[in-house]
Order: sequence, then structure tokens, then C-alpha cells
Amino acid sequence: MDRIPPPSSVYTTPGSAGPVPGSGIPTGSLDPLSTIHDGRIWSLQVVQQPIRARMCGFGDKVRPYGQPVGYPQMNNYYGGNPQMQYPNPYGNPQAHYYPPYYAGSGMPPTNMSPAQPVASGPGGMFTRNLIGSLSASAFRLTDPDNKIGVWFILQDLSVRTEGVFRLKMSFVNVGSSSSNDASNGLSVINHGSAPVLASVFSEPFQVFSAKKFPGVIESTALSKCFALQGIKIPIRKDGVKGSRGRHSDEDDGLDNDF
Repeated sequence: MDRIPPPSSVYTTPGSAGPVPGSGIPTGSLDPLSTIHDGRIWSLQVVQQPIRARMCGFGDKVRPYGQPVGYPQMNNYYGGNPQMQYPNPYGNPQAHYYPPYYAGSGMPPTNMSPAQPVASGPGGMFTRNLIGSLSASAFRLTDPDNKIGVWFILQDLSVRTEGVFRLKMSFVNVGSSSSNDASNGLSVINHGSAPVLASVFSEPFQVFSAKKFPGVIESTALSKCFALQGIKIPIRKDGVKGSRGRHSDEDDGLDNDF
């Protein structure tokens, strides 16, 4: 499996969180990873960047949201002709991606946080800072321009603590690499090590406390487009207020009925 430079095309997302001041990390450490595998070029692009979220804390019942959610898109091309996209938009049905959280500078990983309260033992205790659906399969969807693509939807992620973070998304082939299975058309899960075919970092985004959270931004055209295709994405309903007095998802005007 060969590594190649990342694709040159860039997608713009309204409301980008912008750079993190004073990160001090070389930009090369945040470069996306693309590979050549089975004669095809594999790459990921974050088409819709995460912008901000409300921290969920360490309770079991509180699961706030980020708006908008991240939408990585898989690009799969013939190695001999980068301009010709692989005609099967489904790609590998057993390929997944896994997004850990990173500090705003990109390093070190912060998907683990000290437990609250921290035990007094010598080793301490740790709990995940990133919770929710940490892996996902691909969807074949059309964007607002009616172009078909292979998309991964991150609509169920929460962060326990305040701060500025990035998402690192990795595309992993978890299918069997056995030539016999491939020749027989069998789909067998690989229980050993699996290659990372592509990876990419999101832009930095801010996680606020409940008191500091400025509110949910307007749902994007891409989110609305995917929701119309049956993807369960919370869509903001402007001008709608919740009936309860305390802060809730309804107070933020989100439509969670599907």
C-alpha cells in the first residue's frame, strides 16, 4: 500500500472555526493521508466542518450536540487516471472510519480525560472525553448540487469538557484481505490488524459550557439535503421555542422527529 500526497481540491464550509492561536505545531503533522490500495486512490475530505458544541459533562443522561455535524466524504479513484472516479459509489461495504478528538493544536490526543472525581490511587482513572457513535459506515447520498457521493455522517458525538478540539477521521478497511474470500465474493470481517486507507483532520472547533454556549447555528443546506434523504440529523426550526422552562434541545429549536 503506497502513500500519495493529499488531493488538492478544497471544500469551503461557511462559519469555519478558524485557526487556533499559538498552536506551535507544524502544519505537516495535520496533513491528510491518501493511499493507493488495490489499484485505487483513497482519500477523505471534510466537506462540512464542525464549528461549535455544548459540553455534555460526565453525567449519563446529558448528551448535547454540535452544530453542524461533520460530513467526511470518501473519494475513490483509479490509480492510473486520477480524473476518473471509481464507478461504484458504495465502495467497500465493510470500510469504516473512526474519529478520535485531538487538542486544537492537533497533538496530543484528548479522547481521554481524568474521571470526575479522580480516584486517589497511584495510577488514577480515566474516562473518554469523546462519546457517542465513534464509527460509521458509508451512505450513498446526493449533495445539494445533485452529485452522488459516498458520505459518512457524524450526528451523534459529544464532548465532555470545554476546549478547542479537532476531529481526526480515519478510513479503515475491515474486510478480509484473503484472495480466496475475494474470489468467492464473500464478505468476511477481518479480526486482525486493518490498514488505514485515508485520514484527515477537521478544522478546530470550540466546545462551550452550558452557560457560555452561544446557541445552535442555522442548519446548512447540506444537512437539510441529507435529512430529506432519510438521514437522521437534527434540523433547526427557526422561531420555535420549547415549552419547558429549563434549557433543552427544544429550547434551541431543533427538530429531532424523524
